[in-house]
Amino acid sequence: MALASVVYTVKSDGTDQVRLTISPAEDADPAWSPDGTKIAFTSARTGRRQAWVMNADGSSQTQLTNAANIGGENPSWSPNGRTIVFDSDRDEAGNLDVWVMNADGSAQKRLTDSPALDALPSYSPNGGFIVFASDRTAKDNREFFRMMANGGAQERLFRRSATVGTRRPIGAPTGDGGGASCAEPRLTRVVPRSRDDPCRRIDHAEGRCSSGQPP
Repeated sequence: MALASVVYTVKSDGTDQVRLTISPAEDADPAWSPDGTKIAFTSARTGRRQAWVMNADGSSQTQLTNAANIGGENPSWSPNGRTIVFDSDRDEAGNLDVWVMNADGSAQKRLTDSPALDALPSYSPNGGFIVFASDRTAKDNREFFRMMANGGAQERLFRRSATVGTRRPIGAPTGDGGGASCAEPRLTRVVPRSRDDPCRRIDHAEGRCSSGQPP
């Protein structure tokens, strides 16, 4: 019998592991709030995968989404902590789209409406963009797209398969050499390509791939 995943916290040196969730169902995809006081996560404890939030010590576990099919998974906080972006197939089973809601679960809004899979959303460092993975150009060939944080037009960031090891794109800001942040922060994501080529750094702002080890 397979064991369900649970959420833990652990210090950066691997010590002081603390179990935060106790559920017979899956608890996964934990994401810290920017201020470190909350953790958003996915749980199937109600029978369907839904987005939840709890305090950093595991207390006050609260369900944020309550919809059919996959109501909410892969939650990710905005830089200001006011909103959470996630994916859901509540309107059409098997077809994930990107949604956003307030941090308390209110005002849930659909941002993408594609017959393909749109999932694993993440905010850019300045909160102006949302980057997500989609196979809309070719089934089972996920690539990264971006859109404004309030939705709208969606732009493919580069023409390269991201199928192998595709995970959530992560925003990483870079400066101009003088400490000032860029008007459009560079978005990078380390994606495993194969066992022999452990990772590549994908420059989303410029649409290039370059070999490199994780920072």
